[in-house]
Amino acid sequence: MRRIAIPTLVLLYTACNPSAKKEGNTAQQNDSNITQVTPTQVPAASGDTGTLAFGFSNEKGNMIAVSMEDTLKDATIFTYTISAKGELIPGIKFLKRKQEGKDENGRQMAHNFNNADGYIFASTGGNIDADETAVLLSKDFMTKRKFLPLKGIAGDSVPVTIKAMVEKDKQRSIKRYKLLSRVDGKSNIALFEFEGKEGSMLAALAFISDGKAIYYDYPAQYDDMSTWSVDDGGEFGLDYYKILAAFDNNGHIELVTDWYDTEGANAYFLREEDGKFKVVKQGYRYMAPL
Repeated sequence: MRRIAIPTLVLLYTACNPSAKKEGNTAQQNDSNITQVTPTQVPAASGDTGTLAFGFSNEKGNMIAVSMEDTLKDATIFTYTISAKGELIPGIKFLKRKQEGKDENGRQMAHNFNNADGYIFASTGGNIDADETAVLLSKDFMTKRKFLPLKGIAGDSVPVTIKAMVEKDKQRSIKRYKLLSRVDGKSNIALFEFEGKEGSMLAALAFISDGKAIYYDYPAQYDDMSTWSVDDGGEFGLDYYKILAAFDNNGHIELVTDWYDTEGANAYFLREEDGKFKVVKQGYRYMAPL
């Protein structure tokens, strides 16, 4: 089980998960078209880490917990979240800090909400999706950027010209892909898995607009059992990846993503810098079956 993580960014880590999520089996690769996932991507984009937090909700979707592993300097600053319909909703209110209960099982999931420790919030403006990672945003966070509504895509395909552009950019043939969302009716967000090169594997998230793409790469070394994540069978798992939110920050695109595997969910806050997405903040929600 080879996994890799950015340990300083893992937010939802528990004692029951001593090896923080190690996504992206990033063996040494020399492909110049691949953006390596390393902590060196983070410092230039670290200014908003305290104004966004990841958590999980109760079964009704009207309460949110943020693990105490993510030490919040001021929990009262969070005032927004993302609804089950993908809408920005106000009305988040910090209630209390809670210690774990006697039946705590280490899972950051709705069924364990009452037993988990954490900073507890009420969502008074609407319910969130209990199956997805919760996203908390501060007022300061939202005053600096524009929220971009997402539109789901069903059955659409990527135009041949766009696929040709992506293949040229990455110098690889597309093995399969999935359109995830559309933004403002003109920009698409898609996820691509490419054919391997001598064991060097690559998947990439792409924000496509005006004939250009902004990428976030997921390089890995092939393993027939666990390539990008544990027990993935050598495939990326396009159907388990979702865009939770999109923002325009003074002309720079930002995305919040949620990616599930057999043990849990990785949440990323990504920001466009120098034509590529870089990690601003990462969270992990442990969800392995009992």
